[in-house]
Amino acid sequence: MDELSEKQRKVSHDIRNPISGITYLNIRVSDTGVGMSDEKIEEILQGEAESEGGTGGEKGYGFGLSLVHHLVQQAEGEIELESEEGKGTEFRITLPV
Repeated sequence: MDELSEKQRKVSHDIRNPISGITYLNIRVSDTGVGMSDEKIEEILQGEAESEGGTGGEKGYGFGLSLVHHLVQQAEGEIELESEEGKGTEFRITLPV
């Protein structure tokens, strides 16, 4: 399996305390992989999609993103996804801490 180079992936996090007094952990993961259509993202989040080949042709089990979505919801957090086919995907997760 090919690993994404440093230019192809980026992971960052920070903790913010907005005016409301609630502290949040913000996690952002982005890549320059194959990207996904809006329809594909919705299928994955609903747990209805099968895994497809990734940038390096790798195949997953098809439940990772759906599981993350479920865990974020259980923690009363939010997940946002932006993706463009052929250009990559960015995931933003916000969790109260």
